[in-house]
Amino acid sequence: MASQLIAESDDLLQRGIAAQNEYRFDDAALSFWQALTCIDAAPDLKERRDRSLQLASFFLKRTHEDLALLAISEAIRLDEKLEDHTSLASHLIFYGNVHMRLGNTDEAKATFADVIERCLEAEDYGDAASASTNLAMMTAKSGDGAAAIKLLRNSLQYLTKKSFPDTEFITHVTMIQTVAFRDGDPALAVESGIAIGKKFSERLTDDVRKLLVQPLQTAVEAYLEKKPQPNPKAWKKKNLAWIYSN
Repeated sequence: MASQLIAESDDLLQRGIAAQNEYRFDDAALSFWQALTCIDAAPDLKERRDRSLQLASFFLKRTHEDLALLAISEAIRLDEKLEDHTSLASHLIFYGNVHMRLGNTDEAKATFADVIERCLEAEDYGDAASASTNLAMMTAKSGDGAAAIKLLRNSLQYLTKKSFPDTEFITHVTMIQTVAFRDGDPALAVESGIAIGKKFSERLTDDVRKLLVQPLQTAVEAYLEKKPQPNPKAWKKKNLAWIYSN
């Protein structure tokens, strides 16, 4: 029964894709919604949860945020029934990200704060760091640089307890930007710049370099004013060669 419903869901999904490709957007949205609701009768809760998550990711990629929200909400409800607390944390982060994308700031912030609390209690430091960094981004955007930097420092602390490279890289990038635009301690930006060069050189695309070069160089100059080095040029090349390569 469950496999039959999943097959039906796949068929409806393909109909929706075909309709969207033909610019029949109302028909596409209806087929996508039916692809989600047709699995409601599936008796296997885990299979239904996993399918809901797949659909949530698909809908988000197709910019159907409203359907993504319905799908991830169903996945969260099923996580709770299954008492799958590990999956619940990551799915709540997904839920918060959809609200963030929709501009539902209060709901997103509340979700990320809830995830941090849940994860710290469960000693799930990787997801705690992800939620803390996401919350920091929103907090910085709203103008509270000090609170955002505190959240980012918390994230980095959590990551010393559980490695999560994707989150760590994003956290360092966000720290550099937040220090620059919210007048934070330049040493924090410099520390993040050094960490990126040491641990994430393979992620330093041209776009990332362009994004970070100016704020990081500004932080370096402010840092060296407070902590002068005998040979500033040599210090820059030694610690931040990816910024001072010329």
